[in-house]
Amino acid sequence: MSNHLDESGVSAEDIIQNLQEGIWILDREGITIYVSEPLADMLGYKVEEMIGKSGYEFMEDKQVKKAREHFSRRMNGKTERHEFRFRHKNGSIVYAFVTGSPLIDETGYVKGVIATVSDITERKKQGKKLRKNLKRYRNFFKTIKDCAFITSKEGKWIDMSDSAPEFFGYENKEELRKVKIPELYKYPEDRKEHLKVIEEKGFVKDFPVDLVKKNGETIHTLITSIAVKEQSGQVRYQGTIRDITERTEMREELEFRAKLLNSATDSIIVHDLEGNILYVNETAYSERGYKKEEMIGMNIREMDSPEFSPLIKPRVEEIMEKGRAIFETEHQRKDGSIIPLEIHSRIIDRKGEKLILTVARNIAESKRYEKRLQVLDEHAKKLSKAKDYDDIADITINFIKNVLGFERAGIGIVEDDVIRPIHTAEPIDAKDIRIDESSIIARAVRTGQSQLLSDTRNDRDYLPYYKHGGEIVQSLSELTVPIKDEDNVIGVINVESRKIDAYDEKDRRLLELFSDHVSSAFSRIERTDKLEKLVEKRTRDLRESEQRFRNIAEHSFDIIATIDSQGIIKYVSPSIKDILGYDPSEVVGRNYQNILPIYSLSNKEKDRLESALSSINRGEPVSGFQLKVIHKKRSPVTVEINATPVMEDGKVVEAEAIVRDITERIKSRELLEQQNEQLKRLNQMKDEFIAKATHELRTPLTSIKGYIDYIQSGSVGKVSEDVKDLLEVVERNTRRLQNLTDDLLDHQRISSGDIVLEKSTVKINPLINEIVEEIRPMLEEKNQEFELFIPDDLNKLKADREKIGQVLLNLLSNASNYSPENSIISVKIEDNENRVKIKISDEGIGFNEEDKEKLFEPFVNIDKPEDYSSGTGLGLSISRGIVEMHGG
Repeated sequence: MSNHLDESGVSAEDIIQNLQEGIWILDREGITIYVSEPLADMLGYKVEEMIGKSGYEFMEDKQVKKAREHFSRRMNGKTERHEFRFRHKNGSIVYAFVTGSPLIDETGYVKGVIATVSDITERKKQGKKLRKNLKRYRNFFKTIKDCAFITSKEGKWIDMSDSAPEFFGYENKEELRKVKIPELYKYPEDRKEHLKVIEEKGFVKDFPVDLVKKNGETIHTLITSIAVKEQSGQVRYQGTIRDITERTEMREELEFRAKLLNSATDSIIVHDLEGNILYVNETAYSERGYKKEEMIGMNIREMDSPEFSPLIKPRVEEIMEKGRAIFETEHQRKDGSIIPLEIHSRIIDRKGEKLILTVARNIAESKRYEKRLQVLDEHAKKLSKAKDYDDIADITINFIKNVLGFERAGIGIVEDDVIRPIHTAEPIDAKDIRIDESSIIARAVRTGQSQLLSDTRNDRDYLPYYKHGGEIVQSLSELTVPIKDEDNVIGVINVESRKIDAYDEKDRRLLELFSDHVSSAFSRIERTDKLEKLVEKRTRDLRESEQRFRNIAEHSFDIIATIDSQGIIKYVSPSIKDILGYDPSEVVGRNYQNILPIYSLSNKEKDRLESALSSINRGEPVSGFQLKVIHKKRSPVTVEINATPVMEDGKVVEAEAIVRDITERIKSRELLEQQNEQLKRLNQMKDEFIAKATHELRTPLTSIKGYIDYIQSGSVGKVSEDVKDLLEVVERNTRRLQNLTDDLLDHQRISSGDIVLEKSTVKINPLINEIVEEIRPMLEEKNQEFELFIPDDLNKLKADREKIGQVLLNLLSNASNYSPENSIISVKIEDNENRVKIKISDEGIGFNEEDKEKLFEPFVNIDKPEDYSSGTGLGLSISRGIVEMHGG
């Protein structure tokens, strides 16, 4: 290659100076000893301005520390690729990818660092535009060589390419799915850095990461991925991983320069100012159908197509004036065919002679794909205006016809586990397909994945189709793409051809992109239908609501009025006649202050009125405002006003008011207050009566119980079994009556505040055990278990032992009484911010939510099944009173 360069008069240095990437060489102290012109141009300097200066001087201040750390690793023999921010001579920031490698002499001594620098500033600027496009077009990279993936933010697999298991050395996808993504990273910090970059930017391109295969082998990779936020709010990552393990990371500078030219996929051509070609690389001559020796000596004008040949002279003038130029042109191959190219040309100097070095990239494929994308965009715009499903189907078939070509095409929707065709491109006997049957279309719907068949004869699920008249037609290629609404498959697009390999991966990706637009159109049609129905319903509801308002207003006992911002009454209901004596026609169109004089007000009442009017003017509602106004017959009327301002463009334009005559209510309130005082006196008399009656009952009850015990003991003679049964009934009812009198007394004492607590230090555990022993017969009768949970350091409290025991007895008795047999009753003691919380739980019948507020009211029995006994209705009320007396 060096011989060829020498023959052309072009050095490797000339080639390097024309590369789009910059070359930067630093000595061991970080001092610049060489920069290429592209790098100097990138930062706005001349080459001589950078030579001899520290590389850190050109860094953004915040990047210097990071750069020093990376430089240190280069000096230790490591090669790495990282993103850095440099400061342009004009003060702007230049973003770049930097690949740094140690510069090692033949003895192995590291004498400096050599780095290639790629300007990605424009890519950064395009980031926002890229993210917008990524929302519109699903960027799903899936190739045979690279590993394509979709994962959750937490690192769980959602989907992967067929190549993924082999990529990581696993048998199949199922085995690989069991491995969490973070476990594949050799260095955990790489995972953190990767996530940090993608969270900050929304995407990452060619991020260098070392991953680990199943057998522990390290894979050097580049990850390109984006963050996609779904409608549900969940974020997923999708992209590709490329294996670059075999790529040489430690390249000698001369080896890099030598291999660069012929390994380039772009054409590299050097010619003089007259257009005579002096050097071409392998891509240049092979792509144009020539031998190398045929192109050397040709004039560049001989290769430009007739359309672009006249532009050569002004292009050369532009290059001479600016030193470089970027443009598009067309070259003609030896056989006459045309190659569309993107040209990067610049002036180079070779021993005092000015030459033009051109890097030409074949953009034929991108042009074709761009044209197909334009067709897609045109049809996507049509989809956005589709009126119904038939429109969507017609537009879809037309798109397929223009972009893919087919012998058979159709679109179907999924309804009730059946795929129903809504349009086909030829007269065939289209039929419904069940999702669970064997067919390519059904498989695409079941799996939610596109199906690309290069030869249908190799797939047992392929089904031939029938033309009208019964003719069987066998397609040889098929592409089926599901139409998805998020993760749900709502339809399917199917195209078929009688040719083998009629469709490829690009066709699949293109049709998948279009299917997203079809999905959006389906959703829009559905939303539009729903919206039209909703608007129709709401319009109907609004009319009905307005009519109901009129009906309510016309028949309301209250005055309903609308008053504008100037105080003019726009509407008033007929009830004004009954309340204030005016006919509506007398007040509508007049200022309310002129016809509704206010009764004499105190200064305080005037302030309240002024405050209410100010609130309305500020757009704030007023409720419950009371005012005395003058009836038409001059009598005072007390009214209550509720007013709501109506806003337009942030201003109060009118107020809706409801005016209620509360004259009688005021009188009733005064009467009610009098009756309330009388009830208080009656309640006091009731409490006194209960206290006295309870005391009077306790004496005979004590005697009755004593005589029953005396008779049952046999002291008055042998007692028959019948009499014993009767005595037990009397004893049981006597005990119930005694409990009632005790509860009445306790309730009366708590209500009147006559109980004085005798607090002391109470040990909780023994107290609860005593209560449990007291109710033990109840527990054993129903075979109930008791559990106590109490912390070791929480066994004492300051309380009235007898009263707290009464509370626990009442609650535990209730728990046993209202719980089924073989159930568990538990008591849990907790520390609750310098207080003790006692929680009693059981497996009983519970109570209804509406009974919750009545639980602690006296003399209230909650509804319960008939087979459960009822108490006095005072137990919980007394317990609450005792707890509240303890500050609970």
